Amino acid sequence: MSRCARVVLMDSAKEEIVGIYNTDVMTGRYLMVLKPGDRYHFRMEAEGYLPVEEAILAAAPGGSKEMSKETLMRVDENHDRLTRNGH
Repeated sequence: MSRCARVVLMDSAKEEIVGIYNTDVMTGRYLMVLKPGDRYHFRMEAEGYLPVEEAILAAAPGGSKEMSKETLMRVDENHDRLTRNGH
């Protein structure tokens, strides 16, 4: 199973894309730099899986400089059927 996914990060206040990141194919890990105190909209996409979306609040100044986040993606049951039928 491939661990390759794409992460789209948007600034919630400005509704602008801040960055597009790809996960490491071997580990599934990725690295993003966030501005402390800002709110972001996080979307993770991978072929054959349902997208995951959520709000993220970056740690405020004086807080942790590094945060870890595990994202579990659910298999898209319709993906294979749509691909096989050509739709």
